[in-house]
Amino acid sequence: MIADDSEKNREAFREMFTKFVELDLTEAETAAQCLSLLQSGEFDAVFVSLTMPQAHGFTILRAVSDGSIPRPRFVAAISERADVDSGRLDDEGCQVDTVIQTPFNFDEVQSVLSDLANSTFEDDLLAALLA
Repeated sequence: MIADDSEKNREAFREMFTKFVELDLTEAETAAQCLSLLQSGEFDAVFVSLTMPQAHGFTILRAVSDGSIPRPRFVAAISERADVDSGRLDDEGCQVDTVIQTPFNFDEVQSVLSDLANSTFEDDLLAALLA
């Protein structure tokens, strides 16, 4: 899932996801929508913009980190100021796997998505073998 109020950022992410057909993308335009969707516990990964209005990305990441909602296997923060926000994430107890800088660096995001796709495939294969 990508949670970002910016249509431009969601569109850029959508384009990058088309390279990985085995991954499905769900989009959330608000933190409230993201929190509601995450309640299902059905997401392998969430990419959260820290600068959404109203309940911002930090609200989502605190809820994921403190166990209020199910934690996806992979959690990423999206930030225009990754150097500053990395410290704030730590200060607020938000546990993330990575912070992705915007504007997006295609190679960085592609690497993250490749790792995610490979780990998802390996987990699915393992589950099928053990079933």
